Amino acid sequence: MTALPPDLPQYIANALARTKCDTIEDVLLHSSSELGAKLHVSAAEVTRLRSHLAAALAGPPPPGAPPPHFTDAFAGLHAATAAQLVARHTRLATGDTALDSLFCGGLPAPGVVDLAGTSGAGKTQLCLQLVCRAQHSVEHGGLAGGAVYISTEAQFPIDRLLSLAAHQCPALCTDAVITEKVANAETLIHLLRYQVPHWIGAAKYPVRLLVIDSVAALFRGAGADDAMSRAGARRSALAELARTLHKLADVYSLCVVAVNQVSADWHADERAAAARGIAYPHLDTAPVLDRGQADPRV
Repeated sequence: MTALPPDLPQYIANALARTKCDTIEDVLLHSSSELGAKLHVSAAEVTRLRSHLAAALAGPPPPGAPPPHFTDAFAGLHAATAAQLVARHTRLATGDTALDSLFCGGLPAPGVVDLAGTSGAGKTQLCLQLVCRAQHSVEHGGLAGGAVYISTEAQFPIDRLLSLAAHQCPALCTDAVITEKVANAETLIHLLRYQVPHWIGAAKYPVRLLVIDSVAALFRGAGADDAMSRAGARRSALAELARTLHKLADVYSLCVVAVNQVSADWHADERAAAARGIAYPHLDTAPVLDRGQADPRV
């Protein structure tokens, strides 16, 4: 994490100290509206603060380079040409011919995918397969990087991962797989905003894949928080989650996979809703896994 620069206006530094924003990442992971409300400053002041911190985080431009222009003050990214953006995008092959064809070669990185399916359809198995395949080289459909795997319903299935890796990735490096378990939506959002960037920055191996298995379990059903059962709070938390996932994907060039659960007794309209993203409609797309008669784990 990067310490705040010492040249901040005193009233801004005091306000940040009161809100316990001690690093540049702490500040930039807040939206502009959140910063304005927390610091009690105008929108123009928030814009200047975010641009200043993003520039400090990005560091000085190369000698002779023009002044930096930020596409997003949070990200601290220099403006890029269309060709540079195309070169930045890679694909993570799933190993499933149908899915890879649907995604033009694999899941996008950077990108956010909402993976929907009924219970027992094979969502976790596919996520573990992605963890294995992410360590393959780019030339072989991987991302040449590790993964962060966040579980919400059970402990990380390490035995299943090792069994799968024995067939698909014998050289799997378990040190490149960071796992965590969370029990509620508030903890998940906090983890994504503060801890995950720290893990990525401190990781011995590059992190290119983020899996949340599953998001929906925290927002509905018996395990959901009482507060999240209220429609307004639920929508607000889901919107914040979607923004955070997209920020992480864009800033760190991650392939983000968010697992979504749907009822086993669903109809055509429910299937269509899942394809749009039942729980988090801001995400890119949602492949829907169903239990087929020929192969129950598609």
